[in-house]
Amino acid sequence: MNRYDRRRMTAATIFTVAALSAVWFFNREAEQASSAQPSGSSVVGAGSETAPPTSEYVPAVPGFVDGGGLAVQPQTVGILIGASPTGNQFNGWASFQYFRGATMSACTTNRVALGTIITVTNLDNGQSIQCVNSIGKGLPPAVDIVVDTQVFGQLSNLSDAPIPVRVTW
Repeated sequence: MNRYDRRRMTAATIFTVAALSAVWFFNREAEQASSAQPSGSSVVGAGSETAPPTSEYVPAVPGFVDGGGLAVQPQTVGILIGASPTGNQFNGWASFQYFRGATMSACTTNRVALGTIITVTNLDNGQSIQCVNSIGKGLPPAVDIVVDTQVFGQLSNLSDAPIPVRVTW
């Protein structure tokens, strides 16, 4: 330990001892003051003149148990469901990949013939793009279509991939 660290350590030790002594001294005085009972106090104890209260505690009836008011009857909730896929469309998951040397908006899927123009619609936000099914690349597991990275950016953020899509052609 160098001499500067030794000086800091000594100063910290002296300060800590002084602080602990002060805390102990002031707490001792407060403890003595609180333990001394003032004369003429009205503390109730054995042999005291004041009797304890005789009223019993009776809780009030909770508002939700009293039965007042009408109960709300459950109702059927209607949910809108889109049309089921036809012969020229399917719903699936889309991801992205860089297509080297692609001149047009490129994408690939095993469910559509090569060279077909495909419309991919993001089911979360309604954005859509068109691409050409090309370069029969392998698809990652649980992904139905892979879109070029630049084109995928028009559908959604890259960090959201894979996204639910509707593919039509």
